[in-house]
Amino acid sequence: MGRREWSISGRSNASGCTPGAKEGVPTAAEGAQRHYLILCTLLFWVSLYLYVPVLPSFTERLGGTLRTVGVVISLYGLTQLILRIPLGILSDRLGRRKPFVVMGFWISALSALGMGLSRGTASLGFFRGLSGVAATMWVAFTILYASFFGADGSAKAMGQLSSGMSVGQMLATSAGGYLAQEYGVRFPFLTAGFVALAGGVAILLVRETPLPVGRPPFLVQIGRLKTPTLLVPSILAALCQYGTWVTAFGFTPIWADRLGASDAQLGLLSLLALLPQAVAALIIGSGNLGRLKPWRVVTAGFGLSTLAIGILPVTGDMLSLYLVQALGGFGRGMVMPSLMALAIRSAREEERASWMGVFQAVYGLGMFLGPALSGFLGEWLQLNGVFLITGVLTALSAWVAHRYGRGLNYES
Repeated sequence: MGRREWSISGRSNASGCTPGAKEGVPTAAEGAQRHYLILCTLLFWVSLYLYVPVLPSFTERLGGTLRTVGVVISLYGLTQLILRIPLGILSDRLGRRKPFVVMGFWISALSALGMGLSRGTASLGFFRGLSGVAATMWVAFTILYASFFGADGSAKAMGQLSSGMSVGQMLATSAGGYLAQEYGVRFPFLTAGFVALAGGVAILLVRETPLPVGRPPFLVQIGRLKTPTLLVPSILAALCQYGTWVTAFGFTPIWADRLGASDAQLGLLSLLALLPQAVAALIIGSGNLGRLKPWRVVTAGFGLSTLAIGILPVTGDMLSLYLVQALGGFGRGMVMPSLMALAIRSAREEERASWMGVFQAVYGLGMFLGPALSGFLGEWLQLNGVFLITGVLTALSAWVAHRYGRGLNYES
């Protein structure tokens, strides 16, 4: 196979691309399916994030302590960490993606409605963990969407899908607080449940071409998950998520609070973490980067994130903090879809979900450990120390991407 900077190797025509179609140019039917899946992406992430702004306070209202709040929130990441790799392997063994996506919507509906109707923290924690099970189905969702792009469109597919995910999260978090204020704290949970039900019906209209029967031996399949072309992007994605959850979704709002930010300004700060991220992912998804090498995009994205984290501790007003937040968001938007495409670039068609499961499980570790470790370090080193350590890790990630990433062999 020729070396294409933004491609994964395709070894079958089971990807959903029409035989005889011009390579890289979708048919009208394929284009419609792509747009429809982006709509389903919005519904999926709205159903998982609509109640996120009020979940901590709702937990306290049910009698939970701060420790309980932390446990409830972390269960979302914990179930994903456990289930993503097994889900990817199972999807590949069955040769199907769509049934898992459908299941994700129904589980999301059950979890949201269950949380909204909970009367105690135990049931709330159970259904919060179930929402993580729903989010695990994102493994199959990404591979289903990529199947409509053929062998040369992985970066474009992941960019578009990441942009859709960011927009969905942005809409949900913006609307969730308003719905709770106007209609009560349980309303965002119940609304999210009905959004998920709507998505569960809508996704049924998406077509899927099952992969041909015949899989590599299980141990062979497991062995291929150790390849550096998968593990290096996965580890870098974990470091990216670590930085994201420590700064944008963790301690940056605390820094803003110390600067005297109002609730409205904190909301705008959250928006500026997601909007530039969506824009950067959309640029990658547009395919307008020409022949710019993907590892250079990753390195540049980590570089922007490092710069943002380095400036953060010296910001003294909200305007400068807004700019730092936007800069970091744009950097992350360059990094994550690029790494996602690189992670499955060497995967055979019949093993892409397994590889994506590894990728998402490893970066889920960064989501899970980032806030926990930084909370401990924050008590010891204060906020400046947390930002310093995170900035060093992000700079190290940029160096690894530059030094080692570009030397990986994607021909196998």
